[in-house]
This record gives sequence, structure tokens and C-alpha cells, in this order.
Amino acid sequence: MKNINTSFKFLKFGDFQRKGHNDKEMDPRHIKRIEGEKVIYLTFDMCPSSKLDSDIIDYLKKSRYEASFFVCVDWIEKNQGGVDFSFLDDPSFTIGGHGYHHVDPLKQSDDEQLEDLNKALNYWIDSGKKIHWYRTPFGHPTETTFSFLKKNGIKCASWSGPVFDKKDGGVNYNPNDAAKFYIENSLRDGDIVLMHANGQGINTLKILKEFTYELSKQGYKFKKLPNV
Repeated sequence: MKNINTSFKFLKFGDFQRKGHNDKEMDPRHIKRIEGEKVIYLTFDMCPSSKLDSDIIDYLKKSRYEASFFVCVDWIEKNQGGVDFSFLDDPSFTIGGHGYHHVDPLKQSDDEQLEDLNKALNYWIDSGKKIHWYRTPFGHPTETTFSFLKKNGIKCASWSGPVFDKKDGGVNYNPNDAAKFYIENSLRDGDIVLMHANGQGINTLKILKEFTYELSKQGYKFKKLPNV
């Protein structure tokens, strides 16, 4: 853990950018925990790739664990005809938005952000799904993001602790080790934890099984993010 670089810098309010560990927005409007119950919220990002980790879906269903999937529309379009999308309609899962194109908002103009947000939201509306949650690509919402989501009654999701199965390009630690360190030392009731189910995670199923096994023994339940 000593090699984790936690240097950071502040941009304007609403645009906090953390370098070298978890790039994430620290604004309080970016929700990383829902306190009140002995519950952990499992979330999985579906960033653009050409794969679905169906073994993760199968494990969640078999274990009767609820979860939330933040789905980038580009991922769906890349996998038409090659992936079983039925999990998107499973009542055990919440589906959240993750952009139309997986572009860091800090690299976009306000107009570009709004174009992507509107295009993504319209996709889900046309698909007949009500989106209650949104996770910004790369975890960098801006004031434009927050304003758009508030206007449309959508909550902005962050995550607690490290990304459990994928390391940032600027660091050299093993994400699974960081996840275990977090679980043993910093986990709190109501944490939202982040993994991937699109073929880009490192040992995702293994760390998911270890995580849920240990916390189940401690009385934790695993729920999807609430549609409120």
C-alpha cells in the first residue's frame, strides 16, 4: 500500500480531480455511500469493450445478490448480436447510465457533455427504461453534469474505496490487494463498491466471491441501488 500515490489538486468547485489513486469526484452530490443499514451496494461498470463476464452475472443470480450495472451505450452497440443482454431486464439488478460515449467530462466542453448526456438518456427512454442513477465516465462529474442530472431527477453515483478489480494507469499497485486492504480497514455500512463485468477487470469473479463470502459471515446484505 505504501506505493499508492494520493497526490491531488483542486479545480473549480464540482470538478475535483484526484490523480494516481481513484480518479473520482469528491463533491457531496456524488454519492459514494447510503448509510442506515448493514448493506453493501455492489456496482459494475460496463465500459466499451467486446465482452460480457457472464460468469459474474451467473454468480450474482445463483447467490441471489442484488447489484447495479452502469452501462455505457457504446458497450451495447459494440455487442449487438454477440452478447446476452437479458440481465438488463432482471428485477434483481438496477441499470444506471454511464454515458453514450465513454469520454472523460473534464476533456469535454459543456456543450459536448450535454450532447452525450442527452443522447444517453434518450437511448434509455427509447428502450423503455427509467434511469434513476448515473455514473460519470472516469468518475469526473462537473457542474454541467450535476445540473443535468438534477433537472432529470437522476442521482450521481460515486464509489467508496478503491476500484476493486482495475488499476488506474498512473499507479503500480494490485487492485485486488487494495480492495482487501480496504475491506479489512475502511469498509463502512452502506458503501457503494465498484467492479467491472465487461472483460476489463482483474480477477473480478475471484475478488467478488471472497468479498461476498467474508461480508456475508459478518451479516452484510448485498443490494441494488434504490430507484428513488
